[in-house]
Amino acid sequence: MKLKACLITILIFLTQSCSVSITSLLSNAPPGQAIIQSSDGSFSAIMGLQEAFGLLQNNETLYVSSGKVELTSSLLVSNLNNIKIIGNNTALVALLDIPVVQFRNVTNVQLSNILVVHEIGEWCSQNCIEFYDASDLIIRDVKFDGSGYFGLSLVRVTNAIIENNEFYNCTYGLSSWDGANLKVSNNKFYNNRKADIMESDPGQFLNDYTKDNTFERKL
Repeated sequence: MKLKACLITILIFLTQSCSVSITSLLSNAPPGQAIIQSSDGSFSAIMGLQEAFGLLQNNETLYVSSGKVELTSSLLVSNLNNIKIIGNNTALVALLDIPVVQFRNVTNVQLSNILVVHEIGEWCSQNCIEFYDASDLIIRDVKFDGSGYFGLSLVRVTNAIIENNEFYNCTYGLSSWDGANLKVSNNKFYNNRKADIMESDPGQFLNDYTKDNTFERKL
């Protein structure tokens, strides 16, 4: 029993050490930097965000440093399974009329702790985050400051949990076409110009999103 307790203590210490290490590394990194944790638990060197998105592989986690990241080209994730993208008070800011982040043909994706916004003036025609042909998503604690068209656009997405997010300054906050098994709950929608949620079929949703979210009157 003593040996077992000792091994558990060592395991907890190692786990906490890894957590402290990644937190410490990112706290000292300038905005726009990232670290990838591989499937074996090891960490990459600090690198630029565009490079990190290009190197991300299956079963990996991408941690993004805090602060404002200015983008002049979209971030793209395609044909990957079981990935996490985790920010730390991170703002992804598009300086051009472009989709900020696009996901195509992905499964088992988690996205959290990121603000996504366009900063190009009063009008833009692109979306903050787009998913195409995706399944098994968790989108949590993300702020979609649209200032363009859609905050979050889902096309042929199945099995998604979208919770504890904020959608504001969008033309449309959240949209979904040809999806299934979507749970949208505990989100805040406010100051969106046309509609908070647009959908091709209410049967896509597992819950009554009109009751399970907060909708504030537009200014």
